[in-house]
Amino acid sequence: MGEFETRLSSFFNTFSPTLELVDDLIRKRSHAQEIIILTCSRLDALASTASSEDAPKRESFVKFVCNYGQRRRFFSKVSVGDLYYEFAYHDFLLSNGILIDAGRLFRYSREADDVLRFIDYSDIPLVDKLVEHMFSKVMSALSSSFHVKPGQSLAKSHTASVNEVLRCITNSLERSRLRKFGKPISEAIKPLIKTKVTARILYERFRSEVIHSGHVQIDNKRFFSENLPYWTPFYRREYGTWLLLEFPAKFLRSLLERCIKTYKHHLIVKGVVPVGIHWLVFGEDSRKNLRYMDDQTFGEYGTARLRLSSR
Repeated sequence: MGEFETRLSSFFNTFSPTLELVDDLIRKRSHAQEIIILTCSRLDALASTASSEDAPKRESFVKFVCNYGQRRRFFSKVSVGDLYYEFAYHDFLLSNGILIDAGRLFRYSREADDVLRFIDYSDIPLVDKLVEHMFSKVMSALSSSFHVKPGQSLAKSHTASVNEVLRCITNSLERSRLRKFGKPISEAIKPLIKTKVTARILYERFRSEVIHSGHVQIDNKRFFSENLPYWTPFYRREYGTWLLLEFPAKFLRSLLERCIKTYKHHLIVKGVVPVGIHWLVFGEDSRKNLRYMDDQTFGEYGTARLRLSSR
């Protein structure tokens, strides 16, 4: 083993205590939220090192999990139940304040931006009955083709590609009075569909919620008993039932381990390390080992513009 590989192994060995701690918590079936914090924050840290300094955090995380988690097909698919919930929830809000008056939308929080953007870009007249009809058609199309609610046929899939979901919705709209808006609706809804790709759900509903809100709502029993992602039923009197994707402890632990091993192997083959971890790998010998620095991971740089005060 050469010096480069030895130093790289030393860096990745710093993640071993995290895996050991998570193993211990899983054995004890305790501290579910802490397991999510440990695994997701470590994945986030690795994702940040693998991208350029100025890359958006969410995109870096999603790309890293897809590239190194060895489950690209799964992490690239849409959790259709999560998408269905988005429409069910906002369908309820439509009649409770989103459409203030005809032609006027109310932005109640940043979380609504993706849905509001979809409504805006769909080009349909902003009147409550028509928007509600559009939401109803989308929800009906999703529930007809996919497993989005408890009690549906197990033969229906929980996941699908972005294009499969888009095609399902588009075909449904072509048979409705919204068909003349089919093209703008199809173009407007695609970004919203992409927000429910499983890798992005892992970032937004697990990584971000546990860090910024302090708690992720999960089925605690299944979190410790399941080996693979599962869908948990939820119910609200105002907008019905739906299924949301959850990631169990063993899956999160194995995902972190797979990402570490695959990413380490990638760097060994590549022969260079990102700027963000170069110092951590080489320490005080960093200047002697600049040849091992990946200059593609630099952010934007250039001459600094100084403002010097005159006296």
